[in-house]
Parts: sequence; structure tokens; C-alpha cells
Amino acid sequence: MSKIRIAHLASAVATVVLFALMSRLAAFPILDTLWFADSEQIYTTLGALSRSQLQDYRRMLAVDFFYAIAYAVLLSLTIRYLAWERAGRLLLYRLGAGAAVTAAVLDYFENSVILLIINAMPERIVPAAALGTITSTKWILVACAVALLLVSALLALITLINSAKAR
Repeated sequence: MSKIRIAHLASAVATVVLFALMSRLAAFPILDTLWFADSEQIYTTLGALSRSQLQDYRRMLAVDFFYAIAYAVLLSLTIRYLAWERAGRLLLYRLGAGAAVTAAVLDYFENSVILLIINAMPERIVPAAALGTITSTKWILVACAVALLLVSALLALITLINSAKAR
């Protein structure tokens, strides 16, 4: 098995394991899924959490820093395989991988802002206002990467069918 396939498999395993761990740590509403949340929604959501839940949130965010890397690598390598290696579409690979990596970078910003907000509570800080936009943009980019992955899969299938017909 090639090094790239080992990395691909490892990123798939890491993504599943880290997602399961985050799900166990965050058995409460989290800001990472609130689209276009404003400061009031953010502080209302966090204000409803106990000290213990806020500590679990911090732990979950620590895991999420690794999860962002895992899902970006998984999406990028899957799109690479389907778009570039199977369908010969380098631009599609670059767009999909770019969307996945940019989403992961935004995930880092999002996690950092959430940690700043939690650590500053009960004080209200300015970056809270930007969190909803960061989160929403991250999810839009993840959706774009997944859509490009699906397009890549379709093109790879069409290439395979055309190759079979040519024989």
C-alpha cells in the first residue's frame, strides 16, 4: 500500500474516532453548529451550561483542533483520489482540497474565539459578534468540499464506464 493510501486510511480512522470522542464530550448544545448566531444567542447558549459542561466544552474544543486536521485531510485525499487520480481533473481536486483546508482553518479560528469567549465569561467580548459568520462560512465550505467530492465521484464513475466501453 502506498504512503498516500496509508495516510488516506489513517485520516478516515482518525476522523471517525475523533468525531466519536467529540460527541461524547459535548452532550449539550454547542456553538459550532449555530448558523449566523449573534452575540446574544452565543451568550444565551453558553450561559445555560454548567461549570462542568463548560469544562467539557473546552475538552471537546481541544479534540476539535485535531478533528479539523483529520477531516480536511480525509476530504482532500478522497477528492484527490476521485478527481485527479481517477477522473484526471486537477482543478476539481484543487478546488475541493482548498475548500476543505480553508474550512479547517476557519474551524481553528472558530475554536479559538469560542475558547476566548468561555474564558472571558461572564464578561462579554467583541469577537463573539464574528463567531456566527465564521461558523457559517466554515459550514458552507465543508458543504462545497462534500459537493465537489460527490462531483468527483460521479466523474470518476463516468471515466470508469467510458474506459470499460472502450475495451
